Amino acid sequence: YYRIEMSLPKSQEGFPLFNENGEVFALTQADASGKGKTYGISVDYIKSLHIASTDMLKQTYSDIGIRKAWASSIDEAQIALLLYTSQQDVPTYLETLSDFISTFPDATEGYISRASHYAHNRKELASAENEQLLMLDRAWEDLDYAEKLTKNKAEAYYNKAKLIFSVATNDSTLQYKNWNIGSATDYIKKAIAEDDLPAYRHLEGDIAFFNGDYENAYHSYSIVNQSPSSSASSWYLAAKSKEQIPGSNLMEIITMMDSAVAKSPVNEAAAYLLESIDLKMQVGLYEQAANDYDKYYMLTGGNVNDGFYYYREQAKFRSNNFEGALKDIDTAIAMNPENAIYHAEKASVYLRLKEPGKAQASAEKAVELQPDFASAYRILGICLIRQDKKTEACTHLEKAKELGDPVVDKLIKENCN
Repeated sequence: YYRIEMSLPKSQEGFPLFNENGEVFALTQADASGKGKTYGISVDYIKSLHIASTDMLKQTYSDIGIRKAWASSIDEAQIALLLYTSQQDVPTYLETLSDFISTFPDATEGYISRASHYAHNRKELASAENEQLLMLDRAWEDLDYAEKLTKNKAEAYYNKAKLIFSVATNDSTLQYKNWNIGSATDYIKKAIAEDDLPAYRHLEGDIAFFNGDYENAYHSYSIVNQSPSSSASSWYLAAKSKEQIPGSNLMEIITMMDSAVAKSPVNEAAAYLLESIDLKMQVGLYEQAANDYDKYYMLTGGNVNDGFYYYREQAKFRSNNFEGALKDIDTAIAMNPENAIYHAEKASVYLRLKEPGKAQASAEKAVELQPDFASAYRILGICLIRQDKKTEACTHLEKAKELGDPVVDKLIKENCN
């Protein structure tokens, strides 16, 4: 900035200052301190100012109740458009989308975004049902116009299929023109016929999965997984599709689920890992399941509850790691001491460690906490049998039978007759 040796009437604030060649070099600015000094803001500095994609997040700009200019770059403007979604209500964001389209009339992204906004927010944009259907018509008009703007017909068909599928799955009662699953299927097939891209195959799989057509869903996801575009989602959904096909090999499904874990970012891997653990428990890969629980613990930063320790104890118990199982069930009990199942489980661990006295104490605690716990009475009976206290044991075994325990009859037959 410049300091100017001249007085500045208030009416001349923001006026241009010229050099001896008649060139503007600054704009006048009054002294904020009120001391009557005059300053000039450099034109070069003013020219360096520009709209950035994140300017709309600044509180100073948000407090100004006037429309903000778009960045000159379409890429930066699109970032701002995305950021506005969390800053504006539905009607205001519609105005923003329309303004974006006015500024960038040849950009398909604006029309596609507005189409999505019309379709997904039609009930907020219109109260009457016929007006809501009009919102769907406007959405379709935008999709059609975006298709006219682009030479990439495959992408245009894909955008239609994606929006139709999203709208139709969110409102199963909708029966209007093209807004149905069948239409989404037709458009994604047209897109694939034009250009067989992994993203299109993924959507094809999503539509088939939604329809319960798991074999075709698996086929589509498998094509994605054979490409460099394979993702945690494509591997996971391939596994879930395969899981629904009768006679599928569980080991193949586990391999796919592990691929989903390997492909996923840290903040998503834990959810996939739990499903992989469940499958491994089903096929008897108990040690691998226990190791995966350790990975889960690491992924969550140790932010786990008592249920985690109970389920990891189950994996350790079945892999014959009884000391590890005991440690985990103790932790679960410390976190939730009123859970009778945990005490019964601790009794089972002590039985495997050949400590029937300690097992008895845990089983007694279980029945104390839950007097109608049939399995706990059976376990208590076994503890007493191991200590040669059959008469007392049979009393508890009969109680287990009375409460409906499904496996106690054999114990009674062997020990109580």
